[in-house]
Amino acid sequence: MSAAPEKQKPGKPHRQRKLEVLELSLFCHQLSLVLKSGIHPVEGIPLIAGEMVNPALKEALLKAGDAAVRGETLHDALNETGVFPPYLIAMVRIGETTGMMETVMENLSLFYEKEDRLAKKLRGAVAYPVLLLILMLGVIVLLIAQVLPMFAKILASLGGELPQATRFLLGIGDFFSRFGLGFLLLLLVLAAGWMFALRTESGRMRWDAMKLKLPIFGKVYTKTAAARFSNGLSIVLRSGLDLLEGLDCVMDLTENRKVRKLVRQVSDSIRNGSDLGTALASVSLFPPLFARMMQIGQKTGELDKMMGKISSVYEGEVENSLQQMTNAIEPVLVIILSAIVGVILLAVMLPLINIMGSIG
Repeated sequence: MSAAPEKQKPGKPHRQRKLEVLELSLFCHQLSLVLKSGIHPVEGIPLIAGEMVNPALKEALLKAGDAAVRGETLHDALNETGVFPPYLIAMVRIGETTGMMETVMENLSLFYEKEDRLAKKLRGAVAYPVLLLILMLGVIVLLIAQVLPMFAKILASLGGELPQATRFLLGIGDFFSRFGLGFLLLLLVLAAGWMFALRTESGRMRWDAMKLKLPIFGKVYTKTAAARFSNGLSIVLRSGLDLLEGLDCVMDLTENRKVRKLVRQVSDSIRNGSDLGTALASVSLFPPLFARMMQIGQKTGELDKMMGKISSVYEGEVENSLQQMTNAIEPVLVIILSAIVGVILLAVMLPLINIMGSIG
């Protein structure tokens, strides 16, 4: 067995503003065209930079071109710019290692095109409920802070008694008027502590592990990891690398530290003599169907094709899951907000009824 390809660990440059997903798709598409035409990336990147409208992307590509001229690998050159996402850089490294840069860039272009389409669907589905939420919160604050106290004073002057629901809401308003600043400071301290914890290795590991267990979103996150993992593994296996070399290459395709740790455990288990199905089952990361399909692909000698099929299946499932969630967000938020406003209005109407009864 040939030695595993040496993994170059890029530095950690200062990250600038992230590029838009559509910009990444355009860059990957143009780079794939450049590579197909036989132009070396050292010459091609400055050509692509000249076509870019975004000044930040143009500057980043010129910087990457200069680094490539100095003899640096393409993935290191892109990483030095600080604007390209880790997934793109990891995939470029795989393309350079396997000699399949054209395929990698085509796949990345399609991948980011899908990401942009899903993001637009998500923004479109969430925009109206979020606007409605802001307006409703404004109405709720106005009712609790201004309208209810006024009704309370009027009812007290007439000798009436506030209903329990109204007293509860007035208590909430009184609490925030007295302790609102302290409550806000507490939230800021907790947020700062959370951000500090995420900067530590143990804190980030716990958060990455928690992402995989979140209700609903955890399944989508796991399927996304499976799609990326299988897509990368399909590419490296098609290039002629064996399974262990492929696992070494695709280990950094995800930013999730927990997933990387589990993939490393799979690689170690296979090195120690376990078969692929047993190694995957031992980490309980991917769905059972995923492990079964990989095992079949390995036995039939077509693991690379099976990985490509798995990637397509899970990409489709992720897209469908996100579509279902976006379709459910708006009606759920509308129902919740309607219920809250109904309770507030009822709390306002009950004192009004009591006032009218007192006057009568």
